[in-house]
Amino acid sequence: MDKLFMCLDVSLKDYKVCLMIGEGNRIGKRFALKNNVDSSQVLFDRIVETVWKIKAEKVFIGYESTSVYGWHLQYFLADAPKLAPFSPTLICFNPAVIESHKKSLGDLPKNDHMDAFAIADRLRGRLPISISADFRYLALQRLTRHRFHIVECIVRKKDCYLSNLFLKCRGLCQTDVFSNNFGAVATGLPESMEHFEQVADMPLDELVAWLVEKGREHFDNPVETAIKPHATLKSSYLIHASMYHTLNLALLSCFENLKSLEKQNKAIEKYIRDQVKFFEREYLCLTSVKGIGEVITGGLIAEIAGNSRFEDDNALAKLASIY
Repeated sequence: MDKLFMCLDVSLKDYKVCLMIGEGNRIGKRFALKNNVDSSQVLFDRIVETVWKIKAEKVFIGYESTSVYGWHLQYFLADAPKLAPFSPTLICFNPAVIESHKKSLGDLPKNDHMDAFAIADRLRGRLPISISADFRYLALQRLTRHRFHIVECIVRKKDCYLSNLFLKCRGLCQTDVFSNNFGAVATGLPESMEHFEQVADMPLDELVAWLVEKGREHFDNPVETAIKPHATLKSSYLIHASMYHTLNLALLSCFENLKSLEKQNKAIEKYIRDQVKFFEREYLCLTSVKGIGEVITGGLIAEIAGNSRFEDDNALAKLASIY
């Protein structure tokens, strides 16, 4: 049975195409098309024309994983009515696999056309399992990965906040003055007091009253709680007057960003909880494990994207880097 191997080297604006038959001979010249719908229709016509020309009965399409550049093209090819009669098999290669294969081909020129040739040549060898796309997983994956991005931003912003807080008053970072440096009282202190010397010189009963107001009377012993920041601020270094406004502005900016990110994170997590329940079997299985909540379950389901993608348990364990 004759086979047609087509490979794509996809970039932001275009993609390079190389056509090859089973013996390894290239068909026609390598060519490039724009990464849009109109050019992809041209690609379909070229594939169909070549299939009839060489009387191929099977089409293999290979490409490297290149961020999101090939995302639309991949599913556009999978759903193309013109290609359906030839049962196209789409294979997405890890770039490391193609790079290793290129080394085995000798000293090749470094350009996108040769990358396309290397992918086509690798496509003729032993192939990984081809899995059809399930857009349910893709939709959930966009949500869970965006949440991961937001959480990373929150971590970086907290580090930035603490760095500026240390510059303003190192004692608040060196000792456990507050149980949470991002709580209402801890963040309200630098926000309300432009100069920490104000707090250090403040009578203890006034500081207690301020803490009770900010803490909404949640402190069991407000006097004992007030003694810690009072003593810490008295023992902290004084900073130059020109730094006061700068650090206050930086702290306020960090805190406002944190509030915005936390709000976005809650909205995304709520949507993940709603979506993950549609995967009933996986949802019930994962949430039965102690310590795995709905949001983490959503992330696991989205990344695993169905057990059919894996040959066995060991293959799934490799995805998690535990095998």
